[in-house]
Amino acid sequence: MDVHLENISKHFGKVKAVDDVSLEVKSGEFVALLGPSGCGKTTMLLMIAGIYKPTAGTIRFGERVVNDLLPKDRKIGMVFQSYALYPHMSVFENIVFPLRLQRIPQGEIKKRADKMAEMVQVQQLLDRRPGQLSGGQQQRVALARALVKEPNLLLLDEPLSNLDAKLRLAMRAEIKRLQKDLGITTIFVTHDQLEAMTMADRVALLQDGHLVAYRQPHELYDHPNSLFAAEFIGSPPMNFLNVRVQATAGGAALVGDGIDVPLDGEVAKKAAALGAGRQVIMGIRPEDVSVAEEGGDGRAEVYVVEPLGRDMLLDLRIQEAPVRVLAPPSFHAAIGSSISLVFDRTKIHLFDPESKEALLN
Repeated sequence: MDVHLENISKHFGKVKAVDDVSLEVKSGEFVALLGPSGCGKTTMLLMIAGIYKPTAGTIRFGERVVNDLLPKDRKIGMVFQSYALYPHMSVFENIVFPLRLQRIPQGEIKKRADKMAEMVQVQQLLDRRPGQLSGGQQQRVALARALVKEPNLLLLDEPLSNLDAKLRLAMRAEIKRLQKDLGITTIFVTHDQLEAMTMADRVALLQDGHLVAYRQPHELYDHPNSLFAAEFIGSPPMNFLNVRVQATAGGAALVGDGIDVPLDGEVAKKAAALGAGRQVIMGIRPEDVSVAEEGGDGRAEVYVVEPLGRDMLLDLRIQEAPVRVLAPPSFHAAIGSSISLVFDRTKIHLFDPESKEALLN
């Protein structure tokens, strides 16, 4: 089932939690609503679920307008951040509770519950109570309860946030595989950009109730359309330096405090077109900066070195401006020492200091 949000808004008094957002979720697609706390992503999910009614705009499931349709009539399954399991019921009773409300025959209830319990790997836990389960097991039971109704749409509200790091990694893979096996349209709310990037077919990035970008994960990462998108997507986050465009015989260079980056190719042409003297914000990711023996595009002071196992995260300063670089694990440098840096010209991003919009896309 496809989902269409057409200019939807939700206001709480003078607060615009969601403001004029439009997007389409294709049938069978896995879409993440991503953004910081307070950006409106959960409010959007609750409007899709029917728990909140939009202040303005239209929500359609397929060709049907569902603005006034009750949640129970929308044929959705929902998993909450807290799992919301009934503590006095067994796992089996929690899973089949929606079916009992629908007055499904007992034989069909047992058949569906057994199938779903096997699918989410809780068939050995059906007699236990939620209090006897780990967080990951409760997560699986909540998923089974949402899916046992055979919904057309699955809604997930930060279901992994209460799990430890190792279990989150495992559940990310399991939820994604389950969604693909079932082919069910899924909308997933998260503030964790790693979850969104690894699980979703497309990511809707929200800021202050507005839709900032709606793209495939690799497009968001490689070609951010705004300073906010560039800063929010990626870990470690993108580096930003204030520079100006300088005309050169080769086309253009980016010059700032402590750096001088001659450009070439298509990037040089686009930068030159901005005009000599234009003040811009240069963005470059830590993995696109390398340490040079000498020369380079600028020198930096080593502030902190953080071993990450497969990489060394260098926290540097270029005349007080912070820069992070990912170096090989064999890299060694004393705190306070000076090193040369080289920027990958093909991976440089430029942003307008006032509008915050990307200038090279």
